[in-house]
Amino acid sequence: MVTIVEALNSCFLFLIKAKELADKEPSVLEIGNALGWNYPKTRNVAKALEEAGLIKLELYQGMPRKFIVRLTEKGECIVSCIS
Repeated sequence: MVTIVEALNSCFLFLIKAKELADKEPSVLEIGNALGWNYPKTRNVAKALEEAGLIKLELYQGMPRKFIVRLTEKGECIVSCIS
C-alpha cells in the first residue's frame, strides 16, 4: 500500500521531471524511464496528474504510439512553488 506521502512525492517528482524535459516534448514512458520507474507506476501517476488538471496528455500523431506530457498552467504553478 502506498502512503499519501509517497504518492505526493511521486507526483512532485513527475511534475519536476516533466518541466526539466519540456523542451523535448517528453512522453509518459520517457519521464518514467528518467525517474527509474516501471510503466504501470508512471502511467498511474500521469493519469492522476491529468485528472487533477496538472498535466495534459496528448496522443502523438506518429509511430511509435505514445502520449506526450504537457504541463498545464496549474502544473507550471505547482512546479515553480516546489522548485
